[in-house]
Amino acid sequence: MCQFCGLDPAYALYFDSLPTEPRPLSAPVPLNINSTSAPVPNFFRLKKKKQPKSVIAPMVNPKLTPNQIAAFTNALSPQAVVLTPESGGAYHAALKRWSRSAEKPAQIVVKPYCAEDVSKAILFSRGHNLRFVAKCGGHSPGGCSSSDGGLVVDLGLMRSVHVKPEERIVVVDGGALWRDVNRATADYGLAVGECFQAERGHMSAAQPATSASVVSLSTVAMASSPASMGTHRHPFSDRRFARQMSYLTQTLPFCSLVCDNLIAAEIITADGSILNVSQTENEDLFWAIRGAGNRFGIVTKFIFKAYPQPDIVWAGPLVFPSEKLEPVIEALNEWYAKGDPKAACGLILGKSPDDKVGFGLREMTIVRGVLSLQRRGITVTDIINSSFKCNANTLHLKQPALICLCFYNGSTHVALESFAPLLSLNPLVHNARAMPYWQAQTLTDDQHDHTTDRIRFASANLRLPLSPPHIRKALSSLALLHRQVPRASKTGCLALVVQMKAVGNVGRKDMSFPWRDGCVDVGIGARWEWGGEKDDEDKDAETERKVIEWQEGFQKLLVEGGRGDDFRLYSNHEDHRGPAAREYGVNYMKLLECKRKWDPEGVFMKF
Repeated sequence: MCQFCGLDPAYALYFDSLPTEPRPLSAPVPLNINSTSAPVPNFFRLKKKKQPKSVIAPMVNPKLTPNQIAAFTNALSPQAVVLTPESGGAYHAALKRWSRSAEKPAQIVVKPYCAEDVSKAILFSRGHNLRFVAKCGGHSPGGCSSSDGGLVVDLGLMRSVHVKPEERIVVVDGGALWRDVNRATADYGLAVGECFQAERGHMSAAQPATSASVVSLSTVAMASSPASMGTHRHPFSDRRFARQMSYLTQTLPFCSLVCDNLIAAEIITADGSILNVSQTENEDLFWAIRGAGNRFGIVTKFIFKAYPQPDIVWAGPLVFPSEKLEPVIEALNEWYAKGDPKAACGLILGKSPDDKVGFGLREMTIVRGVLSLQRRGITVTDIINSSFKCNANTLHLKQPALICLCFYNGSTHVALESFAPLLSLNPLVHNARAMPYWQAQTLTDDQHDHTTDRIRFASANLRLPLSPPHIRKALSSLALLHRQVPRASKTGCLALVVQMKAVGNVGRKDMSFPWRDGCVDVGIGARWEWGGEKDDEDKDAETERKVIEWQEGFQKLLVEGGRGDDFRLYSNHEDHRGPAAREYGVNYMKLLECKRKWDPEGVFMKF
């Protein structure tokens, strides 16, 4: 029974199955034991009967009536917004996602204003056997934050960030993006270590994320970040907080992963309950959402530890041609061996500068030996007059390049000493410079909030130190894909290389996210053009098949020969395709126990 419109789904289903034409009174009633019509419900329930273990009705996305939607809308707070196809442009705007391939026509989009609205949306969906998902940043390329014919809980109105500088804590609404958090904490000289990867979504349902040429940092949603911390996927998520790693993972004392710095959260569970979770309250659920949040509820509020953060850091890309791969990898190993806790580097294999380089470098074109780098907020003149450097003598390459996205949490002078092994190799492009911390976190933002490209993420990992022959093999595989499938030339991968000591300060069983070994995660971002001419359908299907086939082979290539862990998967990067046992490792069985307790009917994403 829906508490908002008073309709019993079983009652409605029964009468919907009756024939529309009246039968003559004298005509016999046919008996058909094979009939698929709905069973006659018991309209006079005088006493409760013992219910079976699982009583949830299948989510079938029935068509809602205007009266049902109106009754639900009236039950929400005045500031909440409910959109249907009849809402026009606002509805279609609410369906937009980072990748167009993730967009689906929801029957109803609910933009809650508070936790109570989220609870009512869950209860309404269950009362009408309506599938639902949660959406925040909308970065899940697999469509984990979208619903075809169901209900979307869009947390876009819940983006408040409150900083308590005296206590060094930050209270963040579930719909906030990392850019909201970075700008708010910067005013107080604080920072929260956030994900160096793109989300797809929302912290409570956080789902995975990031990839080579498709990384978006400041547009990643909070809810998608921590709970898996919200992890991103299914019924409610589009991103995950399973484990978010940032530049600050080791550059601030004890900063570690985002999930390691979550103090408490507010979560809406499958029965609509609004619960507070922490180390002292609902401890098992708090343990579970720090890595698998999208399987347990929708997180509407996070409370994080914050750390003092210098306003100015040193960051930016160094681009090297593929011919320099071996010395670059050796220099990267030399840099890593120093163990400098303030330094981090994202190693990207992607497009070369004479085409387009992903990960926020924007379009780079050569005009009479002058490199014009188009970046948001920075003019060509500003770039040329700044520390930007380009070696125009080697700009003839037409194959994937190596991009080292450098970060140093300190002064420029010390940063140059730390990254001296890489800087001494005369990079093709050198645009690392001093900048505000919040700006450094936007370097990998995508140029557009929405793209017509198809995107697919995959998870891999690498052991340190890196092997130059092994990385050469990976780069050759990527170059082959670019040649054989030109429409997939934006495909690439990123490995965030940080000192892993801080990550290992927390035990593998202290929270549901288990991967705290010496491997660095690699996000494989497959991205290919889609559509165009009307007769391109066959070409689209063939391109998708080839790209996915390459991506799956590339995953195996990266971990082969003991160069990585061939069992572990980072669920955000894998877009929660599973298997879940490989995503949660030693904590998998305990998570199943928590699932049976907090979501026995499988309302949220199943394991």
